Formats: sequence, C-alpha cells, structure tokens
Amino acid sequence: RRGVKAETESGEPAPAASGAAAPSPDDVPLPKRMRTQSQKLSELDDLDLGPVPTVEAATVQAEAQSESVPPTLDTAPRGTEGTEMERMGSGELSSKSDLGAHREGALEMPPPAPPAARRMPSLPRLGLHINIPHSNPGTPSEDRPGSARSLESHETGNDQMPPVTPATAISVLPLHAAVAAGKVEEVQVWLDVHAPLPSEEGKSASTPQWPPRPVSDILGPGSASREPPCDQVGDAADAGPGANEATEDCENPVRPGIQNKHRFAGELARLPSIPKRDSDRSSAGVDGVKRGPVDSRNEHGNTALAVAAALADPAVAAELTALLLEHGASPLVLSSNLTPLHWAAQQGNLAALTAMAKWEGGRAVDARAAETGDTPLMAAASAGQLDCCLSLITAGADPLAVNVDGVGILALVASKVSQGKRSKVRAAVRMALLNSAPQLRVLLLHHEDCGRHISFKPHQESPERISAILAFIAKGATIGSLSAEELLVSTEFDQASKEHLMRCHSEEYISVITQLGEQVANTPVAFTPYYQGFKGLPQAKQKKAEFSDTFFSPGTMAAALRAAGGVVHAVESVLKGHSRTAFVCVRPPGHHAGVDGATAGAPSSGFSIVNNAMIGALHALEGNQGRLCKRVAVVDFDVHHGNGTNDIFRDDPSVLFVSTHEDGSFPGTGKMSDAGEGDGVGATINVPLPPGSGDASVLAAFDEIVAPAAARFSPDIILVSAGYDAHWRDPLAGLSFRTGTYWRLSARLKALADELCGGRCVFLLEGGYDLTGLGEGVADSFRALLGDGSGEDPGAIAGLTDEPTEKVRRVLAEAKAMHQL
Repeated sequence: RRGVKAETESGEPAPAASGAAAPSPDDVPLPKRMRTQSQKLSELDDLDLGPVPTVEAATVQAEAQSESVPPTLDTAPRGTEGTEMERMGSGELSSKSDLGAHREGALEMPPPAPPAARRMPSLPRLGLHINIPHSNPGTPSEDRPGSARSLESHETGNDQMPPVTPATAISVLPLHAAVAAGKVEEVQVWLDVHAPLPSEEGKSASTPQWPPRPVSDILGPGSASREPPCDQVGDAADAGPGANEATEDCENPVRPGIQNKHRFAGELARLPSIPKRDSDRSSAGVDGVKRGPVDSRNEHGNTALAVAAALADPAVAAELTALLLEHGASPLVLSSNLTPLHWAAQQGNLAALTAMAKWEGGRAVDARAAETGDTPLMAAASAGQLDCCLSLITAGADPLAVNVDGVGILALVASKVSQGKRSKVRAAVRMALLNSAPQLRVLLLHHEDCGRHISFKPHQESPERISAILAFIAKGATIGSLSAEELLVSTEFDQASKEHLMRCHSEEYISVITQLGEQVANTPVAFTPYYQGFKGLPQAKQKKAEFSDTFFSPGTMAAALRAAGGVVHAVESVLKGHSRTAFVCVRPPGHHAGVDGATAGAPSSGFSIVNNAMIGALHALEGNQGRLCKRVAVVDFDVHHGNGTNDIFRDDPSVLFVSTHEDGSFPGTGKMSDAGEGDGVGATINVPLPPGSGDASVLAAFDEIVAPAAARFSPDIILVSAGYDAHWRDPLAGLSFRTGTYWRLSARLKALADELCGGRCVFLLEGGYDLTGLGEGVADSFRALLGDGSGEDPGAIAGLTDEPTEKVRRVLAEAKAMHQL
C-alpha cells in the first residue's frame, strides 16, 4: 500500500511512488473529493453532532444573524466567482450562459433597504425631551460636555473605526469599479458608450442657470431650500397656457428673464422648462422613475458620482467628478442616504466639491441627507474640513441651517475628528466659520442710554446691573470660560418709535409718559403715585412716594425707548437671518407694564415703563417681518409673574405666553386658572412654583410644560423674558435657582428653538438685582447659547434648602391636566 495515492494533511493526494502497482478499487479508501453522496451521508451518521436543526430554526437563526450586522456597513463580496457560483447553486442563475448574460446586463442593482432609525434621548447631559437618531453622523459627542456618549468616549480613549465609503465598497458594476480604481480612461470609454454627449447638431439652446446667485434675491430672506418641489422639475411642458404669467407676490424662485406662473389658491407655481433628465426626477423624490445609466446605483446603493466624490486621491476625484457631471450625473441622487456633495465634503475633496456646488447655479449646495437632514456644510464641519466649509459658504450654503433634530453647524464642528486632534481642529474651524459667516455669532446688544434711567434713592434696579453683566462676560473671556470671540457686540440700534409703542400700549398711557419725560427735572419723580393720580385714584389710596418702586428721571424715556428698540432690532436681525440668536442686555425691564401701565389689581408697574417683550413680539407679527412670522412664543422665567405681558395678549391666539414664577410673590397675579380669554384661551400658561423651588423644580416644569406646549404651538420665533432674580443670592424672591440653573434653562430654550423654528431665539433682560448672581447667571446663559459648559462653582451652592418636591409635582400635574399636555 506504500504506492497507493494517499492524502496529505492538507487533503490533497500525494504523488504515487514510481514502479508501484496500482491496487484494486476495493482495497483503497476513496479520497474525500471522490466519495459519493451516499458515502458522505453514511460518514456523517457516525458522528455525534447533536440534533439537526429544523428548517424553521435555521430560518430564524439566519434572520438573527442578518439583523446583527450593522446595516450601514457595506461588506465587499468575498469573490465574484464564488458569489455567482452560490447563486447558480441556489437556482437564481441556472447556467453559465445565464451568468454571462447577467454580467453583460449588469447596469444597475437595487439599493439595500434603508436601516431602521434607532433613536435615543438627545443631550443626556441636559435631559431634554428632544430625540436625536443614534445613526446621525453629525451627533456631537464632545461639543456638549458632560453627555453620556462624551464621557464614555473619554473613558475608553478609542477612536471610531474609519467608515466604509462608496469608494472603498467593492462593486461588480463596470462603471463603479473603474471609478473606484481611478481609471479615467475606462470611465471615459464607458460614458462614451452608455451616456454619450449630445452632438453639436442635437444640442438644444442653453438655458440660464437656476437659480442664479445670490439666491436670497430670488428666494427671499431665510429661505430654507434651493431645490424646486418635485412636481416642478421638467414638467413645465405640461403646465398648459399661461404657465409663464407673473404676479407681484410670488414667493417661488424664478429663473432670470423668464416669468413664472404664480401660486394661486394654494397651488405651487411651475417652473419654466428645465431639460428633462431621469436623475433629476428621481433625485427630487419621484419614486418609480428609472434613472439614466450614469446615475445608476450599484449593489451598495451608491452612484458613480458618489464613488468619485469619496476617492482618497483628490486629483483623481476632481477629474472623475468633472467627467461624470459633464455626462449628466446628478449630485442630488442619494448614495447611502448622502449626496455626492456630502461624501466629497467628508473626504475633503475640495475640487470635486466645488464643481458639484456650482452645478446648475448652486442648486445642490444645501442638499439634505435622507435621515438626518444634514447639509454638505454640516458634513464638512463635522469632519473638520476647513477649506470645504469655506468653499461651500462661498457657493451660497446656508450657515444657519439645522438638521432634523435642530442641531446647527457650530455644534457639529470636528465631531468626527479623532480625539487627539479634535480640540485644535474644532477651534480653527469654528473661528473660520464665524469669520466667514458672522450671522453664526450670538448678537449682544447694549447701549449707554440704558444707564440714564435712575431712581430717587439707592435702588435695586440701577445702572450698575448692565455694568455687572458686561464685567462678568469680560472676565469669562479673559479666563477662557466664555468664547467672547463668538459674540457680536453692537450698540448700533435705534430707539423704538411711537408706532412700536402704539401696537402694545394705549394712546393715553403713551401720552402720559411722553409728557412726563419732557417735564421732569433733575429730581426723579415717583412714577407710581403720579400715574395713580392721573387715573383719578384718591390721594389717600395712592402709594406713598417714599414707598414707590418705579421712578421717572430725565433719562428714563430715552432708556425705555432704547431698550424697546433693542428688542425690535434683535427680532428683525433674527427673522432676516442676520443673526441666529440674540441677547438684548438693556434696562429698565418691561414685563410688568400692561396696556395702561400697571395692570388691574397690581400695586404698581414694578420697575417697568414699556413692555419690551410685547413690543418685539408685535413687531414680528405686524411689522415689516409679519410675512415671515405668524406665531410668537414668549417664555418668562423671571421670579415674578409677567402680568403686563399676560394682560396684553390675553385674547390673542397668535402669541403663546408661558410663565414660571414664584407663587404669591409680586405682583400677586399669575394663578394657574388664568389661561387667557376669548380666542386666546389656552395660549396663556401660568406655572406658579411654591417658595423654595429650585433647579429640579423649574427644569421639570420646562420639560413637562414649557417644551410640550411650545412644540404644540410651533412658533416662528421664541422670545425669552430672562429674569435672574430667582437666583438664590437675590433679595427680592424666595426661589433658589443656582447659576447652573440658568445655563440649563438657556440650553433647553436654545435646543427648543433649534428644533421648532430654525434656532430663531431672542433673550431680553428682565429682573435680577444681586449683581453677583445677575452677572453669573447671564454669563452662564451666554455659555449655553455658545455651546460652552457651565461656569458654576459647585462650592458656591452649599446650604441651599431642599425643594418642595411633592408640592411641585401637584402643581405640574394640575397644569398638565388643565392644558392637556
């Protein structure tokens, strides 16, 4: 038997010895590859392999294994031949001829099914009600200090594995394979055969770019999209007669030199004819329409343009991108939920990105990712690609855009950069973005006129309040706890006009304060008894001058008009897109001033002359910006009830007023039963907190009352009457807010504005009379608006009393039941 062919350890037959006689078949065991099927089965029967799984069990196991693989990672085939042979064995390809036909006709393969969205609570550090998808590539981990994901990342110290891109996922399609390999000549040959350029004779007359630059001249301020609705793409030929008629108030984009049929009875206008292309229709969201061959997706759901945009070699990526665009590729077709612009921005392929950003006049520059709503600018920022960010902004990208979860570009900066480089890259990219797009800065308004309002005696509401705030902001910038370079400080704004005041106050009240401002001498006048006497109240019932809380000095009217004008300016700036967020640091406060000054039942107007918040809200609704704003939400977290604001909009359903305040404090109003009148019933929500309430109480009120009510109301802008007199240091109240409480409130309000109204939010100063507590609280609000962490000193809050938790729970439960929240 030495001459018999024996198997080696590897299973291959050993060479036969020379001169050996061949044994008979019956004497030699057959090699494994020569054994018959029955022999193999008999050998398996001798093995103790346990019970054989049933077909149903095998199916369940296969499904579980398939679900365990992350759907977003495209795994390359093990081998083309092996994969196709397995398909032949399964019956999908019956013969080698079918296999060859399959190879020849493989122009497009269906994209994989989109992954199910896994959602998790966003910003665990804040405990917000808002949710952010777990799969969001731009969800920041470090930019929001203290989050669970951030802490976990810092503990492990491991960076994320590099993602699979369209360029690294192997494809069997000829075009995609050639693009991934960077073979320009092969791509050119394929395009000449399958997507040839039109001949000179067959070229149609060129059409103007749509839309031309600047886009704001066409779409108007604050436009959120540059792409026409899907039913407008290439359908003008079917629009019928009169498709090019124009009207004056058209809000739809119009191409230059061609008039556009205007919206009528709620119907969208149709654009003039754009050369039809299958990729345009499919990228605009029309399902069931076959794309052109150049926009076909491979087995991973990627187009050739996406593969080119994600190449590691920027020069090859630029050359192939230009070639594919020339042959009709559309940068709007999604590949793995992203457009080619997103992939180029993430990879840092600047030339390729610039070419696609110029496509059809910038039509795709603000294209959105399918699931997250991220723009290419967000993708570039999260990857730390500085040059790509600047290129997109130059091309007209909207720096104020937010994704579906309300996250803006500054919060996403460097979120995908490795931890070792993240801080340095983040600082450089943020500074470049702020310099190229100043509207990303937080607008801080103050004016020296506000210091001209003084009182007859040493008074809590004094000019030193503004000085203390500015000093704490400067201190935070000096020690690095506050990003002062991200603030846009301005004193350039006008006083409020009589027209602004007339929208909010009665003509009689305006006349009284105007005349008093002209007549008052150097000595301040006790305003409360003065106005009570004007209204005919007997002197015996008038408040004594020495107990008056509101005074009128020669500079009071100038200060009040400048304060109200600052709110008007901030509202205009935010609604027009010049700023995203603003803080109006002015005095005197205004939320206690009603239509006629002091409201019914209130002892005075509580330091207020005119209602700054309501002047700003009514300017947004009725002024030049009325077409951009239909609903305003006013959130008041001052320790005292904003009875003036409550009074002015008691019956107006276009303004939501939500107030959290200390129950029983000045001015004695703000009961929960006061929910508005007439058409405004339900638009007023008062949450009186019991004395001693603090951080946990007000945050619970926000999460359970304020946020759900605002989300249901869906405002176009949020105004915040920001009072800092609930601070535990403040002498005029019985609530015990910490400095960090104001950081958490401001962060929640910013996130709420991001989600509901594109980040449009204006803070305006109300109360706050302990200079240290006021300065710390306002500075912490700025840190929240800028995305920085709280500057609170934990040692400064020792000795705070326990909160009345049970009483607070009863109040919140009653408010939720009353307003059906």
